[in-house]
Amino acid sequence: MFQSNLQSPVLFCPLNLNHLSKDLLEECASVYCRIWKEPPWNEDFWTVPGVMDDLRREMAKDGASGFLSLSEKERLEVVGFTWGYRVDAQQLAELASNSEIKKFFDPGEVGFYIDELGVAPDYRERDIGKSLTKLLLGRALLQGVEKIFLRTDRKAVAARSVYSKLGFRELSLVDGVYDQRNYWALIIR
Repeated sequence: MFQSNLQSPVLFCPLNLNHLSKDLLEECASVYCRIWKEPPWNEDFWTVPGVMDDLRREMAKDGASGFLSLSEKERLEVVGFTWGYRVDAQQLAELASNSEIKKFFDPGEVGFYIDELGVAPDYRERDIGKSLTKLLLGRALLQGVEKIFLRTDRKAVAARSVYSKLGFRELSLVDGVYDQRNYWALIIR
């Protein structure tokens, strides 16, 4: 765990489900549910147990990595999270419900997909999302990938700004299920 130099005291730690307390895992899932209920996502179907199950599945994928941001108030509380995993062209095409994304891969190439990034409302505009993303990018690069992908909503102005500042470029590729969401890529070569 290490402390950041952000405006308010927060810690960043690797998301390791083998060492994460059940309370922090539940809190992460609760924050997740609150964030995705907000516009533009409007996903009110998430439940704490469902998110915990989903997180366990995601973190069991090849090359999975993630980070939590924790506040240092009376107790540690989750204020942000990110996670992702390695994907090949076919896996990302299935995630995107759009086979066009395969054109961004060379034959046999593996990339990294940032599956989630969220920051609790009271902690936004403090570079926590940017810091979490940088940490995850570092883990992805250590795995030797040269292409990192993510999906976000066209109305998610703050997220789009973070990704743009970190060098991601918006692709002209729309998700096959959620037509307001499109894909971004960071190509390192």
